[in-house]
Amino acid sequence: MKPLDGHGITALADVRSSSYSPYLPHFNKQALQAYLPMAEIRYVFLGAELGARPDNPDCYVDGKAPYEKIATTDAFQRGIERLLKIENVLNSPLFVITRSFDLQSCDHHCVDNVFH
Repeated sequence: MKPLDGHGITALADVRSSSYSPYLPHFNKQALQAYLPMAEIRYVFLGAELGARPDNPDCYVDGKAPYEKIATTDAFQRGIERLLKIENVLNSPLFVITRSFDLQSCDHHCVDNVFH
């Protein structure tokens, strides 16, 4: 993964609810799990904890799950704790992949806000 080269990234956290892209198959979970170890990068799936489509029905308002609601769940807090633990244990930068690489326009901006 060229974008990660030279940045000391040793782990990639996937926070997409569904780790599948029909347009960018090289970003599918299976492709990442196959490639990343060869680049000495650990793959961690956190979509269940931090994804935009949680299983928790209390997160939904009119069929949508606003991140303000998701961020208050125990699962989300556990996901953030796992991210921080991974970053601490590895003592290196952690790359977080979302369904959009522009965190400001993505509903995953809540994850980014935790770190800033």
